[in-house]
Amino acid sequence: LHASGTADGTAELTWVGSPRASQLKLDVEATPGPDGTDAMPVSGHVQGIYDFRGREMQIAQGEVHSPHSSLTAVGRFGSDTLDLSLTANTTKIHEFQPLLAAHGAEHLPVELQGEGSFQGTLQGRTATPTVAGHLKLKGFDTVVQTNNVPAVEPELVKALRRGRKKSAAPPPQNAAKPVRFYWDSFEGNVSYGPDNGAIRDGVLVSGSQRIELAGTVTLHNGSFSDDSLLHMSARIHDARVEDAQKLL
Repeated sequence: LHASGTADGTAELTWVGSPRASQLKLDVEATPGPDGTDAMPVSGHVQGIYDFRGREMQIAQGEVHSPHSSLTAVGRFGSDTLDLSLTANTTKIHEFQPLLAAHGAEHLPVELQGEGSFQGTLQGRTATPTVAGHLKLKGFDTVVQTNNVPAVEPELVKALRRGRKKSAAPPPQNAAKPVRFYWDSFEGNVSYGPDNGAIRDGVLVSGSQRIELAGTVTLHNGSFSDDSLLHMSARIHDARVEDAQKLL
């Protein structure tokens, strides 16, 4: 994220018997770096105990703040597995563009203009964890890239073309344009992991229209594959016909 800040705090190392059983008690405070640089100024506080034998950190208090976002975490963070409780808030999701790009998710189909919040857990293997919890978004666009499918030329038209001395070239196909939808809010329970993703009790609102969502998808290492199975159900209330056509 190219963060900028300075850290101050205390560290206390203790052990009983072998030094391999050492524990490092940390209490560190971070303050934002100077203005006028390209780096993102961050502040935060971490308090916890690192166990050298188990190679894991027990976080009693962990929080990070940037100009547009905040994150708090409590729980266990190990070299192999983790179990954290998370609370996150942001008004600018693209503040994390470098982090998203590093994980192959730089082109999100969501452009957040208002606020977003998440409260849930991060569990499983440290390299491929599963995130699950309650997500809220306010004031955002979804951008759906449609496929440009060429129109099929009727057989009669083909025969007429063959009967001409000079066959005119068919008109060029226009490039597909992404379809944008503005939503006032989304709220629901979501999960994402290496094997599957899910939405439960999801509600999308735009003006008077309200869409209730639920669905699951199978994934391969956190990504879609040719074998991914998608099951989605939706109940639409008070939607305009033209908007429903775009969704279909």
